[in-house]
Amino acid sequence: NLNTNNFIKAGVDFYLNEKNTFSFFTNQIFNTTEGYFSNDVNYFTGITPSITQLFISENKSKNDVYNLSYKHLFKNPQQTLDVELNYNRNFRPEDSQFYDGNNVLLQTNQVETLGQNFIANVDYVHPLDDKTKLEVGLESRFDATDNTFDQNFTYFSDFDYKRSILSAYTNYGKQLKKWSYQIGARIESFDVEANFRRVETTPGQFKDYIFTVYPSAFFSYTANEKNTYNLSYSRRVDRPNLNQVNPIREWSSPTIDQEGNPNLTPQFTNSFELNYTRVTKIGSITTGVFFRYINDPISQVFIQSPYDPNKKLMTFDNFENSTQYGIETSGNLRFKKWWTANYGIDTYFNNIRGFVENAENIPVEKSVLAIPFNARMSHDFNVTKNFKITWFSMYRSAVKDVQFSNKDMWRTDFGIRQNLFNNQGSISIRYNDIFNKMRARFEGENPDKVDGQFRWESRMLNITFNYKFGSGKNRALQRKQRDKNETQGGGLF
Repeated sequence: NLNTNNFIKAGVDFYLNEKNTFSFFTNQIFNTTEGYFSNDVNYFTGITPSITQLFISENKSKNDVYNLSYKHLFKNPQQTLDVELNYNRNFRPEDSQFYDGNNVLLQTNQVETLGQNFIANVDYVHPLDDKTKLEVGLESRFDATDNTFDQNFTYFSDFDYKRSILSAYTNYGKQLKKWSYQIGARIESFDVEANFRRVETTPGQFKDYIFTVYPSAFFSYTANEKNTYNLSYSRRVDRPNLNQVNPIREWSSPTIDQEGNPNLTPQFTNSFELNYTRVTKIGSITTGVFFRYINDPISQVFIQSPYDPNKKLMTFDNFENSTQYGIETSGNLRFKKWWTANYGIDTYFNNIRGFVENAENIPVEKSVLAIPFNARMSHDFNVTKNFKITWFSMYRSAVKDVQFSNKDMWRTDFGIRQNLFNNQGSISIRYNDIFNKMRARFEGENPDKVDGQFRWESRMLNITFNYKFGSGKNRALQRKQRDKNETQGGGLF
C-alpha cells in the first residue's frame, strides 16, 4: 500500500463575554491509497490447480468534520451549560482490478461508500451545594451509510443503513465525610433500518427498535489519606460499527471474501467492580476484582459462503453470551525525581458460548473457557530539564475463542523528546514496535483447520516538530469526551 494523507484543521473561539463562549472548528482530510496485492493459493494434494490472483486498487477518500459548540457559565463557575453539534461526512470511492497470474484481466470492481454522522448534545451541571452535584443531558445521534457495488461497470449490489439514537441521562453525586457516591441512569431509544439488494437474490431488510435503561452506581470510601475503596455497577451497550454491518465486500481473495452482517444486534454488558487504592511513598497502586456478563457479544466468524461453494465468508455474528471475572492492578509510581512509571496488569476467566459451523457446514453449539492475560508499562526518564526518554511495552497472551484461538503478541516502543526555544517548541522521535513482533496469529478447527497470521504497519518511525507562536489569557474551549459505544474489531484482526 502507498498511502498519502493530508489533514487541515482550523477553528476559532469567540468570547462574547466572561460567561458565554462560541467555538467552531473543521477538519478536512484527504487520503489517497494505492494498493497492490499478490494472492497465491497452493494445493499440495488432489487435482485442484494452484491459483495466482493479482489485485490493484485505488481509493481517493475525503472526510469532512464540522463542530460547533457553545458554553455558558453561571455565577457559580461550577454551574455550566454546554451545547455541541458535530457533523461528519466521509466519501470513499474505490476502483480496483483483478488479474490472473498471466496478467489477464478477470474482473473490475467499483465501490462507492458515503457515510454520515450527526450528533447533538446538551449537558447541564448544577451544584446543589458544596458537596452535592446534579448532571443532566440530552443526545440525538444519526448514523447512515449508502453503498453501491458495480462489477465490470455493471450494477451488482447496493446497501443502505440508517440508525437514530435518542438518549437522556442524569447523574446525582454527593460527598458525605469519608463517603461519596454517584448514581445515575441513561434512557435510550435505538431505531435502525437496513436494506440490501443484490442481483439474482431476494432483497433483504433488517429493522430493529430497542428502548432500554442503563443504570450506574459508584460508591467510594476514603478511610484515610492512604487508603480508598471503590465499588461500582454499570450497564453499557456496544453497538456494531458501520463496517461490521456492511454486507458489500471489504476485500476478496480466491478462497475468502470479507463482508459485514446487517443483522448484527448490539451487545450489552453488566459490570461490577471492587477496587482498593493504596498511596505509598513512591505513588499510588490500585488493585481490584471485577465481574462482567455480556449478552450477544460480537465476534468475527468464518462460514460457508452462501454465494460461492468454493469460498468461505469472513464476517461478524453475535454469540450467545460471555461471562468474565478476574483481577487487575495498575499504578503510577515515581522511583526517582527523574524516573516515573505507570503500569497495568489484568487476568480473568472468560466463559464464551455460541454457535459455529462444523466441517459439514452445520451450526453447532460450542463453549470455551479462556484465561487472557494482559500487561503494559510505560517509563519516563527526565535526563535533563528539557530532554526526556520514554519506553513503552505491552504483552497480550494467547486467547481461546469459540471458533478461533489467538496466539500471544507483544511490542515495545522507544521515544525521545527535546524542548527547544525556551519551551516554545519541541522535537520528538518515536520508534514503534522496535523488534517487529506485533502481529495477529490465529488457529482454528471449524469449519476448516486454519493456521495463519496477519501483520499490519506497526513498526514505524515518527518525527514530530511543534512550535507555539504565542498564547493569550484564554485557552481553547475543551469539548467533553464522549464514548461512541461501538465495538472495535471484534475478531482476528
